[in-house]
Amino acid sequence: MKRVGFLIVAIFTTLFIISCEPEKEDYTDEWVGNWQTMQETNFPQSKYLHIGTITKDESTRNQIILSGGLLSLSPSYKIPVKISSELRGSIDYTNGFTIKGTALHDSKDTIVLRMNISQNNATTYDTITLTRRK
Repeated sequence: MKRVGFLIVAIFTTLFIISCEPEKEDYTDEWVGNWQTMQETNFPQSKYLHIGTITKDESTRNQIILSGGLLSLSPSYKIPVKISSELRGSIDYTNGFTIKGTALHDSKDTIVLRMNISQNNATTYDTITLTRRK
């Protein structure tokens, strides 16, 4: 009887080990690409299309770089985003101003950025929705 019990435990242990998938090492691939956002202003009433790229930060694991153009900044700004999963990231950037916030990869073609942007003791809250350019 002990042999049967041992055999059953051995079989289930083997199946459990075999069925485990290795943890994904890099979550950035789903975020990389060409993106755009539409900014609307009320006065004067207008719409601005901002286009930019998200690239992989080769020097830091699970980090991407937002082109400043996506945030209505000069494209020369490179905003790092630490990716914690396939769906979530965090922003913590300081360079004359401070951006702190979150990034949510809402769907295959949508990223939502929620940020506090501070400069000279003034803080604004902004939500920017990026859509993948096809």
